Amino acid sequence: MKNNKFNFLVLAFVVLSASSAFAQFSAGFNAGIPTGNWSNYWGMGWGIDARYEAAIQKQLNWTASIGFNSLPVKTVSLPLQQCLLQEV
Repeated sequence: MKNNKFNFLVLAFVVLSASSAFAQFSAGFNAGIPTGNWSNYWGMGWGIDARYEAAIQKQLNWTASIGFNSLPVKTVSLPLQQCLLQEV
C-alpha cells in the first residue's frame, strides 16, 4: 500500500514538473529535521507543497501556494510525576 502511494506521488511529481513550463505550476517534496528541544519529541519529517503563478498584467503576477508538513511524534517515557505536572 505504501509503495503504491509513493509511486503515485512520484508520477504526479513527474507529470506536474513536465507541464510546469506551460502552466506555471510547480510542486515539490520537503524534508525537515527538528533541532534543539524539539528533537527530543519530534522525529524527522516530510512535506509536500505546490505553487501556481499567473500574470495579471505584463509585469504583475499573482501567486497561490499550499503545503503540508508532518513531523512524527517520538515515544517519550517520563516519570509519572513529570507527566502530571505537564498536564496542569
